[in-house]
Amino acid sequence: MANNPFADAFKSWSDLGVPAFDYKDALASSRKNIEAAIAASQVIAEGAQAIARKQAEIARNATQEAIDLWKEVSASKSIESSAAKQAEFAKSSIEQSLNSSRELFDIASKASSEVYELLSKQAQQAANEWSQQANPSSANKKKAA
Repeated sequence: MANNPFADAFKSWSDLGVPAFDYKDALASSRKNIEAAIAASQVIAEGAQAIARKQAEIARNATQEAIDLWKEVSASKSIESSAAKQAEFAKSSIEQSLNSSRELFDIASKASSEVYELLSKQAQQAANEWSQQANPSSANKKKAA
């Protein structure tokens, strides 16, 4: 059997006290990172869908209100009455726009918070695992405790 130069190189590293690299742990950690990224992507997609649904609802309501206003204004007998209805509509539209913006912000903020929590939790776990791999003596002490 021929000598393996890679195995010889790793053997010399272990002679210097460098801990052996555990590929299974690295693969498991990578798998967890990918799973966290997939979960975060799902939360982002769900948030985007919720925003799109809300925007569609807002557009439907605004269109219906504009149609109703047009019917009222066209049936109005006086300019003053038409102007009053249009002013009321404008005020109502501004209030609804502010409320709708707030609702959309809340949906986006909730999704962002969920994504942040998912990814930061996984990042912390990965950092702990890497720390334990780099310092196996502390990991053994924690397991023994």
